[in-house]
Amino acid sequence: MKKGIKMTAVLFMAAVISFTGCFLAFGESSAKLMYALADKNNVKMYLKVAGDAPQGKASYQIGNTPCDKLTAATVSADKAGMRTLIMVDNSLSIPEEYRGFITELIDGIIDSHGDNEYIRLATFADDIQYQSNFLNDYTALKNVAASIKYSDQETYLTDVLSGVLDELEADVTSEKSPYNGYTRVLVISDGVDNKPLGITKEELNDKIKRYGMPIYTVGAEKADNNSELENMFALSRISGADSFVLNGSLKAEDVLGAMNADHELLVVTAAIPEALKDGSRKNTRLKLGDSLSLEFEVSMPFGDGSALQNNAQMQEVPTEAAPTDEYKIDDTEEEEKGIIAKIAKFRKERPAVFWSVLLGIGVVLGVIIYTIIYFVRKPKKPENSDEPRKEYTGATEVIHNSHDGHNTRSLFNSSQPTRTYRLVLTDTKDPSKIFQCGFTNSAIIGRDGGVTDITLDYDKSISKRHCMISCRSGRFYITDLGSANKTRLNDQPVTTETEIMSGNRITLGRSTLTINIQ
Repeated sequence: MKKGIKMTAVLFMAAVISFTGCFLAFGESSAKLMYALADKNNVKMYLKVAGDAPQGKASYQIGNTPCDKLTAATVSADKAGMRTLIMVDNSLSIPEEYRGFITELIDGIIDSHGDNEYIRLATFADDIQYQSNFLNDYTALKNVAASIKYSDQETYLTDVLSGVLDELEADVTSEKSPYNGYTRVLVISDGVDNKPLGITKEELNDKIKRYGMPIYTVGAEKADNNSELENMFALSRISGADSFVLNGSLKAEDVLGAMNADHELLVVTAAIPEALKDGSRKNTRLKLGDSLSLEFEVSMPFGDGSALQNNAQMQEVPTEAAPTDEYKIDDTEEEEKGIIAKIAKFRKERPAVFWSVLLGIGVVLGVIIYTIIYFVRKPKKPENSDEPRKEYTGATEVIHNSHDGHNTRSLFNSSQPTRTYRLVLTDTKDPSKIFQCGFTNSAIIGRDGGVTDITLDYDKSISKRHCMISCRSGRFYITDLGSANKTRLNDQPVTTETEIMSGNRITLGRSTLTINIQ
């Protein structure tokens, strides 16, 4: 109680001091561009928004050309999902007392993953060593993080990061299978060092500005590396991300709080007029209401050349894009009118960001500070399954052909309140075979005890990772994980995320089991 009172006093005094210098108007709107990319047809903009929804209409223009229609959705509803690359400097220059914290931090990022987030782990010295692909197998990722070893080696972050950014950008611009989702990087190191005759930090900074991917940094503080840390933290400033000094006072939740804010991004999409698809880099402007305007550059794709025939007929357009209310709203959201209404709904559903604005007027509304302190809760980490792990190898026996549905995971955001459930599976042919595990977010079912929460190693027609049971808002879902013999729910094939409940029957290969969730 005393600690809470002291914290309140500190916050209140901070509000008083800020009030003497300036007054932050109640409900002031703000937006920050975290990332923007262009695929073959659209520009996608990922925004952090705060405060009330801006008043007025939304518009977007590329150069002097307006884009007539916009769409908006939360990043969790973005079908492309999001990717997080974690790069760990595993040289002996990282002090030993920090290494346990680094593992704890990586585990925290994995545990608090966003919906449809894929994570990749890498170590680096004078080149990059990828320890995994981009995965949403979070148990496997934590095993990889725990296996990271530190070695006596030279580290050159500038050259390594330059090459990594080129690879990530190549994924975006790929002709065959471009990735058009949110990509971010976390670098954990003790600073930036240039490789002799390699990429300079100025060249790297230019590349960061051009590609635009946010780069979070955690810098290990030592007695003599202030200059290297400053150069490293500059990477975050340039890309619009946060940086953290790794010392005795840094807490994992400080980093997690900043990175988890990305799970609440607003995604605005605008169609690219065919005439502008010329491969050049263009200035663009996004206006949200009457007061918010964001200007940034985007690299245009190449079109099919059809627009060249109409160049002579193109008319000069006004410098300012014509506002429009003809917005297409994502099918998963309630019917609303316009991007501004979407932001208003976004703000209503996510009051945590809005409260940060209210702190600036603590003198006028100081009582709100008490409310914030009282209701803030530290998120719980998912608990590990209590099912013993078993090791199993061998190919899956394919018993029939089935539908090849494109499956997606429904993942629980651990920033929400968590509860532990118990999943119990009973074999319908042999009721003495009962399998169970505890879980908070999801449970993997399959034949390989090394990567599953419930192991069914008595039936070779079951895949090593066959299906997943997940929880969201107190409801439960089953997803097939690309198994050879597919998953069936009550004799119907599971081709996408499907809701389940106690008493349902699932068929994995030859085995049928009854579900009970407690």
